[in-house]
Amino acid sequence: MIVEFPFFGAGINYFPTEISALRVFEPRYLLLIADSIKNQTTFCVGGNLESMDR
Repeated sequence: MIVEFPFFGAGINYFPTEISALRVFEPRYLLLIADSIKNQTTFCVGGNLESMDR
Protein backbone atom coordinates (compact mmCIF):
# COMPACT_ATOMS: atom_id res chain seq x y z
CA MET A 1 0.00 0.00 0.00
CA ILE A 2 1.24 3.47 -0.90
CA VAL A 3 -0.34 6.64 0.46
CA GLU A 4 0.81 9.81 -1.28
CA PHE A 5 0.71 13.33 0.15
CA PRO A 6 2.11 15.52 -2.68
CA PHE A 7 1.57 19.16 -1.70
CA PHE A 8 -1.24 19.06 0.85
CA GLY A 9 -1.22 22.22 2.98
CA ALA A 10 -2.73 22.72 6.44
CA GLY A 11 0.68 23.32 8.00
CA ILE A 12 1.85 19.80 7.26
CA ASN A 13 5.33 19.65 5.76
CA TYR A 14 6.59 16.09 6.04
CA PHE A 15 5.56 12.76 7.53
CA PRO A 16 7.98 9.83 7.51
CA THR A 17 5.06 7.39 7.71
CA GLU A 18 1.33 7.58 7.04
CA ILE A 19 0.68 6.51 10.65
CA SER A 20 2.05 9.79 12.05
CA ALA A 21 -0.22 11.70 9.66
CA LEU A 22 -3.30 10.09 11.20
CA ARG A 23 -3.03 12.35 14.27
CA VAL A 24 -3.40 15.60 12.34
CA PHE A 25 -5.57 14.91 9.30
CA GLU A 26 -9.22 15.83 9.07
CA PRO A 27 -11.77 13.01 9.44
CA ARG A 28 -12.50 12.90 5.71
CA TYR A 29 -8.84 12.13 5.00
CA LEU A 30 -8.73 9.57 7.79
CA LEU A 31 -11.58 7.78 6.04
CA LEU A 32 -9.62 7.80 2.77
CA ILE A 33 -6.54 6.39 4.50
CA ALA A 34 -8.56 3.71 6.30
CA ASP A 35 -10.35 2.78 3.08
CA SER A 36 -7.08 2.51 1.15
CA ILE A 37 -5.56 0.32 3.87
CA LYS A 38 -8.64 -1.93 3.92
CA ASN A 39 -8.78 -2.30 0.13
CA GLN A 40 -4.99 -2.23 -0.36
CA THR A 41 -5.27 0.61 -2.88
CA THR A 42 -3.73 4.07 -3.21
CA PHE A 43 -5.08 7.59 -3.09
CA CYS A 44 -3.66 11.05 -3.54
CA VAL A 45 -4.59 14.29 -1.75
CA GLY A 46 -3.48 17.45 -3.48
CA GLY A 47 -4.58 20.59 -5.25
CA ASN A 48 -4.56 22.17 -8.66
CA LEU A 49 -1.69 24.66 -8.88
CA GLU A 50 -3.51 26.67 -11.58
CA SER A 51 -6.54 27.29 -9.36
CA MET A 52 -4.64 28.07 -6.13
CA ASP A 53 -4.11 31.75 -7.06
CA ARG A 54 -7.78 32.34 -7.81
